[in-house]
Amino acid sequence: MAEKGYLPDISVIVTCINKGRWVERCIRSISHQREIGDHMLEVLVVDQDNDDHTREALENMAIIGNVRIFSDYSGAAHLYTMEKIVRSTLGRYIMLVDANDYLSRNCLNVMKIFLDMNRFHQAVAVDYLLVDIQENILERHSILDRDMMAGIMFRKESLLDGLETNSKMLVAEVHHLRRHFEALYPIGHLEFPFYKRQTPGPTAAHRS
Repeated sequence: MAEKGYLPDISVIVTCINKGRWVERCIRSISHQREIGDHMLEVLVVDQDNDDHTREALENMAIIGNVRIFSDYSGAAHLYTMEKIVRSTLGRYIMLVDANDYLSRNCLNVMKIFLDMNRFHQAVAVDYLLVDIQENILERHSILDRDMMAGIMFRKESLLDGLETNSKMLVAEVHHLRRHFEALYPIGHLEFPFYKRQTPGPTAAHRS
């Protein structure tokens, strides 16, 4: 839990739509980052109109002090705007992670160091490994080669610049924000495969 009066360095926004099976693994991978203490990190989970057991999974994690959950089981959770969520963060740096994906243990620290040391960069992306549901590696790609917002660490003020003319953009539409951000700022690239992206398709064994 962040110390009283201390703002975390990093806010990770986890978007979750019917990913109750995977969300605990996702949050564990974020919470167990090397060189990132609890006081340096917060996790915001956007619980979007789920109809699986996501609610129970998140309730189990309610004891974690630096995890905040945005949900509304009246059916309005999917109407959260991206601007509202970003403005609710406390971190200097913002990263998005899909709830069925997860991070390597050095991910946040290395990305933070890059932005700490390169003030002219407003965001940085890493490579990702496409994995199956057994976590077998299938492919490797740069996030910059895909239309992804997940796996990129942004400076908060610059991300809000990208949202300035897109204040009504819903969290579910966040992938559209990438082109608006890149029209304002280039995104740096680290050739480390720190982001693990799970394919919803068949496993490697089933494909062979």
